[in-house]
Amino acid sequence: MKRRTIGVLAKEAGVGVETIRFYERVGLVKRPPEPEEGWREYGEEAVWTVRYVRLAQKLGFSLNEVKQLGRRLYGGGNFCRDFRTALQEKLQETENEIHRLMAIKEELERTLFSCLAKADRGECPIMKHFPNRVVRQRGARIRR
Repeated sequence: MKRRTIGVLAKEAGVGVETIRFYERVGLVKRPPEPEEGWREYGEEAVWTVRYVRLAQKLGFSLNEVKQLGRRLYGGGNFCRDFRTALQEKLQETENEIHRLMAIKEELERTLFSCLAKADRGECPIMKHFPNRVVRQRGARIRR
């Protein structure tokens, strides 16, 4: 087995040492037993685990979701099938979020266009939503 300290593991996996320590604290990476002398040494599984966690995070999975998938891997389930299902679900969530954000973007554009179109006349299309409110605009009080 290759001698792999936490620093070597971090370098191989492309993360910082503190990331490894954090993953240990939250239960994503198994902390190796403390030897009588020298440093803890990590196996090949630790490198694979950290890379898997980073990939899953890049794909939008939360650490909790990563943990659940990891349990399936070590629990004897069909990891590839489970991961594929999780990817399909994450894709659907992402598409839903894109649609939600596009609706917000369109409303922002409509509102901004309306504001710009009426700005020359001193009208504020937003104020119609706030009747009987006093608003300060350019030092003057405007009542709508």
